[in-house]
Amino acid sequence: MKTTILSCILLLFSYSAMAESVLKMNLAEAVALALQQNRIVENAYLNRILDKFDLQLADDEFAPQYNIGSSVQYDSYYQDPDGRDARHSYGANASVTLNVPTGGQFALTAAHNASIDDSDDYQDSVTLGFSQPLLKGGGVTVGTASWVFAQRAELSNLLNLESTLSDVIVNIIKQYRSYVSAVRGLEITRLSLQRSQEQLEITRELINSGRLPQVELVQSETDVANQELDLRSTENDLDAARITLLRLLRLPPETQLELSESLQVAAYDRELEELKRLAFNHRNDYAQAQISVENAELELALAQNNQLWQLDAEVSYGLSRSGDNNPVPLEKLDSPQQGDVTVGLQLSIPLSDLSQRRQLVAAKISLQQARNALQELEEDIVFELLNAHRDLQIRWEQLALTKRSLELSRKQLELEQEKLKVGRSSSFQVVSFQNSLVEAENSYLDAQIAYLNALTDLDQLLGTTLQHWGVTVESVERQQTGLGAYQ
Repeated sequence: MKTTILSCILLLFSYSAMAESVLKMNLAEAVALALQQNRIVENAYLNRILDKFDLQLADDEFAPQYNIGSSVQYDSYYQDPDGRDARHSYGANASVTLNVPTGGQFALTAAHNASIDDSDDYQDSVTLGFSQPLLKGGGVTVGTASWVFAQRAELSNLLNLESTLSDVIVNIIKQYRSYVSAVRGLEITRLSLQRSQEQLEITRELINSGRLPQVELVQSETDVANQELDLRSTENDLDAARITLLRLLRLPPETQLELSESLQVAAYDRELEELKRLAFNHRNDYAQAQISVENAELELALAQNNQLWQLDAEVSYGLSRSGDNNPVPLEKLDSPQQGDVTVGLQLSIPLSDLSQRRQLVAAKISLQQARNALQELEEDIVFELLNAHRDLQIRWEQLALTKRSLELSRKQLELEQEKLKVGRSSSFQVVSFQNSLVEAENSYLDAQIAYLNALTDLDQLLGTTLQHWGVTVESVERQQTGLGAYQ
């Protein structure tokens, strides 16, 4: 895959200089170029920049948070009948807070306030405190809930991105094959026209030799005219398919393509049980449904915790001094016992709070709905795999039948042409068999494309498209060179 990406990048640098020439490309190169050029992919990775910031914010929840502040104040107040007095003061403060997974918080604060006019008028303090919810809001489950939600949101975002990449790959694969089909259809039409022209010449020779009546010439000439009309139509279909593919690849519309990969089909031999295992291990929508159940379970735990009384424990230790009562600097205090210690409990009991009760009921309902959705998805996946497995088997049988029909149509035409040479057939019969051969060739081509597309659809159904093509979220992100300006 790395070699494919490298070659695709070289193609990208060169196509602007060779817009009028032919660009050779196989399917793997088309997939790699689509992932590099597609705007849907680019927009998805632009969203990833914000997703990473959101994850970083969640990771910072249990990191120390620092804050500093300052103030300057002017006070003017009435002193006596003779006039007013004024006071100028300033202050500075700093704090560090640290949340812990149990729902508690450490806080260290330091403050200094002083008068500019009077050097003895000041107050300093340092306080270390810890608060911990004991009932409502307490516990690791509740304390880490927002972080867990953020981690699951990140996983969900990655799954969505993988689904986007998978959709782009499937789209480009099918359009590539549509172009292959149009190229092959043009070849079939040209060969059919060539056969009709050769048959016209044979008919003329047979008429000149007296072995066929003159009226037989009309049928052959009509067939040639119809084939020429079909040729113009298939040429138009080919150009339309080319432009559609170029648009998906974001290449100039005048670029000519030469696809260097032929249609190759092989029987699919995986058993249904293996397909189920792959689907449940790799499907993004199934993983998303599991995440929804896990989130609903956590929401229920939070709602149950929210029914409890509010009981918080608080502990703090502080040192302080001021110009009036403690001229000793903080760093020269003889013992920590000179500080102030506070220990307390705060209890709050809600009475008749129906909103909390409703929150609990809603959480229970949401959990059951999420479980129902997961179970329904499991059943849908099994039925989808049954249909896909049966469809592949039928398409493989159809492919074999159309191939056999094609071989018989060729032999039938050859026999009818030989009979015409000896006067035992007519131009009408030969033309009919020629048309039957064209139909058989197109049917075989359609069967090949349908079978290959069914395999591609099965890959997407199993959630293994990215693995099949060796694509990862990280490898595509490295190709999105325009994202650096936003990071």
